[in-house]
Amino acid sequence: MTNTAHSQRGWTIKLGLALASSLALLTSAALSAQASPNPELPFAHQADEAGLTHQQALTMQRSVDSYLKQVGGSQVAVNEIRLDDRGSSLLLPLPGEKKVRDLEASPSTIQDSGCSYTYFCVYSGINWSGALWRWSDCNNHLMPTRGTGSWINYQTTGTRVKFLDAYGVRWMDAGAPSADDVADFSWVLSTKPC
Repeated sequence: MTNTAHSQRGWTIKLGLALASSLALLTSAALSAQASPNPELPFAHQADEAGLTHQQALTMQRSVDSYLKQVGGSQVAVNEIRLDDRGSSLLLPLPGEKKVRDLEASPSTIQDSGCSYTYFCVYSGINWSGALWRWSDCNNHLMPTRGTGSWINYQTTGTRVKFLDAYGVRWMDAGAPSADDVADFSWVLSTKPC
């Protein structure tokens, strides 16, 4: 092989590698843009599927960001924060809605409540409205809301929830399934769903 042929072959290989590299970068950029066209909206596609306008999606994200600063955890959906690795989560109502919508709900979720089977759920508003905290473990959980709200015990049949004040257990529900659509949380410091 002559030096000219060798250098042309080397140049062709370099050009091919450069083109392949450029194509890979363009493909990667296109996929990133498709997954989340706006870094302010990490769940833009899900917000769009839920029927949110761009402004509503931004409002939702600001609300999620605010809760993340208060309670920690990680955002797992446009309106959901996973609080720990035991299944605890916080679900927020979408802009303009009073009740939460679990965008990834399973068929075992109580209709229109966002409360899935094996969970104890606390709502910041009456009639299962407002922010929703869901717990499925047998730990004490600080009451995340004050005043009047609501709750659902949708754990396994007969499992009771303990409501604690500063002195210990003050009240227990009758056992799952049970609920209270107008609950006074002013005295509740924590709950233990088991």
